Amino acid sequence: MKNRENEAIKMGSEKSPGFAIRILRIFTVIHPDEIFTVLLLSLNVFLLLASYYILKPIREALILAGKGAEIKAYLSGAIAILFIFVVKIFSSTAS
Repeated sequence: MKNRENEAIKMGSEKSPGFAIRILRIFTVIHPDEIFTVLLLSLNVFLLLASYYILKPIREALILAGKGAEIKAYLSGAIAILFIFVVKIFSSTAS
């Protein structure tokens, strides 16, 4: 792949790849027309993870302040059981 890039640059038929493409090519194969989609998806994943790490401690503090540690343990178990059904429903819907 790098040989093709070098040949294209030498021939002058294509301009050199941009900064974002050069950085992203370290991790994966990417084409110039995909750069906007990749950056948008990366921003989406970052915002989801950031919101999760902000909301989780707030949720746990509210549970502990209102009901106590015993209810927090029961809720964690209930959420785990609920996700078993949610994942099964999602997998059957996706299939």
